[in-house]
Amino acid sequence: MEGPKSNLLQHRKGVAVAADGCRLAYETSGDPQSKDKVLLVMGFSCCHSYWDPQKEVLCGGGEAEEGGGLEICWFDNRGVGSSDIPFGRYSTRQLAADCISLMQALRWIDSPPPPPSGRSKGLRRRQLHTSNRLHLVGWSLGGMIVQELVLLLLDEGIQPASMLLACTHSGGWRILPPLGSFLDILRVATSTNPSRRIRTVLPLHYTTDFLKSGGLGGMASEERMNGEVLHEDYKSRAPFRDFSLARQLPGIIGHLLATVTHHVSRRRLRRIGQNLEGRCIVVAAGRDRLIPSKHSHQLADFLGEETKFFEFEANGHMINVEMKSVFNRILWHHVMEASKGKRNPEVWSELAEHEGSRSRRRASGPWDRLLHALHVLLGWNVKMFIVFPFAFFISLIALLWKNLFLKPCTILFGKHITSISISQMRRGIFSWVSSMVSREQVRRRTHEL
Repeated sequence: MEGPKSNLLQHRKGVAVAADGCRLAYETSGDPQSKDKVLLVMGFSCCHSYWDPQKEVLCGGGEAEEGGGLEICWFDNRGVGSSDIPFGRYSTRQLAADCISLMQALRWIDSPPPPPSGRSKGLRRRQLHTSNRLHLVGWSLGGMIVQELVLLLLDEGIQPASMLLACTHSGGWRILPPLGSFLDILRVATSTNPSRRIRTVLPLHYTTDFLKSGGLGGMASEERMNGEVLHEDYKSRAPFRDFSLARQLPGIIGHLLATVTHHVSRRRLRRIGQNLEGRCIVVAAGRDRLIPSKHSHQLADFLGEETKFFEFEANGHMINVEMKSVFNRILWHHVMEASKGKRNPEVWSELAEHEGSRSRRRASGPWDRLLHALHVLLGWNVKMFIVFPFAFFISLIALLWKNLFLKPCTILFGKHITSISISQMRRGIFSWVSSMVSREQVRRRTHEL
């Protein structure tokens, strides 16, 4: 058993390239020989380090099968962290296609060989294939991306082994956050001071009770409040680390558009539920200030009756931190159950009875149905008269940006680029001017001779 355990410690970093040339920074850990691959997809403008509470349990929590463990991958979506931040209209389907490019770079999924020369005409489009079991985990916007990712994989003939969606929804009219959070979200979006942004973000991610308590894992002592520890921790994470509004604004706009334009219909969700056959879990937070738990309730209902549902009634959006131990147990047992193909109802009953969690969905009353109807009406009006025109405007600007700026810069730099920083622009212009001046000097000297 020493061999497999040492494999679990393997860790590597790399960069994958999406179909449009966007570079995606990723890290992997675990056993590369394992057939069980876990992809962790984080949410809105969040780098991969937000998955830190789950990495340890997935890499060293046990064995997925005899003689092997898991291999996990966490990465930065386009528009955040160490990945490229191109300007343009992002969509959850585009971000899901990035995930497929990443898994191809990792050799988790493979493309079949091209057809013989001269025989491609009239043949069916080539499909991807894999011999691995793919476990997909998505948080918030990452959960929306995973929904589209599962549908793309099914279109390619690949059936994922399992799916876990946390604090997310299926889109459509469900684009508005709770009204009490709206001003704080605007403050985060408009503030240029990293410390002020963090102070505003923390109450959106966590409950006040949790921020004022102490003993956050091994990072805090009982003398320090969790809010102080998290404030220091967030300073080292994107997008707060080395914050530059000019550089990160395209990514923020792109993630915002991906969130508000996301929509997976009931029919498509039913397709996901039928293909995964109960290997789906939806996790919600009862005091979530970004995505109301009722949206996660509906998502679980649309996926089918076999979908497991857990709600932590007293916790906020980042329940992977607030309820780390319970959430990790849910994640671990879910992956193990899908890996071995054996169901263990006793474990799920125990987790459902855990203090602070609930697996039954609430029944709605007349007042709830009235509020729901008003919310649907308001959501669709906002989407039709604000979101869609804004998305069209950004698409138009991105088209002009690409053709009138990026293409000339590509010629200037001598290579294909998807984004450019101010320092790169300054160096490129300086080198171009220098070359032009030197050419003019050579021409003058040649003329004098």
